[in-house]
Amino acid sequence: MVVGEKGCANAFSKYEALASSHPASQQGLGSFPYRKYDGFWYPEHLLGPTLAVRDTFIARPSDVILATMPKSGTTWLKALVYCVVHRGHHAPADERHPLLASSVHEVVPFLHSVCGNHRSSPPGPLLEAMPSPRVLAVHTPLLALPASVRESGCRVVYLCCNPKDAFVSLRHYLDEIKPRGSAMTPFAEAFDLFCEGVSPFGPAWDHMAEYWKESVAQPDEVMFLRYEQLKEDAAGSVRRLAPICVSPNTLWLRCHLPRLFLGLGLLGQNKVPQHCNGNLCNVSCDKMSVRL
Repeated sequence: MVVGEKGCANAFSKYEALASSHPASQQGLGSFPYRKYDGFWYPEHLLGPTLAVRDTFIARPSDVILATMPKSGTTWLKALVYCVVHRGHHAPADERHPLLASSVHEVVPFLHSVCGNHRSSPPGPLLEAMPSPRVLAVHTPLLALPASVRESGCRVVYLCCNPKDAFVSLRHYLDEIKPRGSAMTPFAEAFDLFCEGVSPFGPAWDHMAEYWKESVAQPDEVMFLRYEQLKEDAAGSVRRLAPICVSPNTLWLRCHLPRLFLGLGLLGQNKVPQHCNGNLCNVSCDKMSVRL
């Protein structure tokens, strides 16, 4: 983006105008309209930031990009990967652990949120100021990822869950955050639209299939995980996850990773740490969701 407040605002306006030129759907999950771009449906307010990220984000080889569909275990994955990547700087017993003082969505931000929340100033300096290795998150389909992600050789971790579960969870969440006085698409109609692919970053199965194929083609750079698998065998999943996130000693992993995550309370079902009077506590991921 153009450096400078006015230049940045003008540059972002270009992406908002581009987003508004794509086909729209006024119905779907939630109370907001959707825009279709390159075969996928985006919440209208997120397509502009997504396009801006695609064109401006510069990935580093050390980056770890977390990709999910909404309501597919994103918060849990963020906490797990952040602790793996930064285990050398933040021990489980560290009273200054970032996950004790900040939301996991602050330490592992969504790229579209960084861009969308700084429309009048360039987000580049904020991302550049993050020390390596950075852990960043997207809901973006594979083909809409910035070219620098593939070119840099950085790692991508994808987590999916049963689409039926994701739909129900997302539906309830959007009902909770809808603006006062706004109407929701009736449940049965929303389900039909979901099956037709009209959902945030949907169709869900195309979203999952893209990352699955890439994980088969590039297994050293892309890992594909299922939420149900993570829930059933969290410790085993973390052992699989760790080598793609870092380059640790295998013996260290075998001896210390279970202790690391048990200490942080991250191996329990759907549990993540949250700032809670200075102490680690377990809370439902559903209570820590961010606005789509």
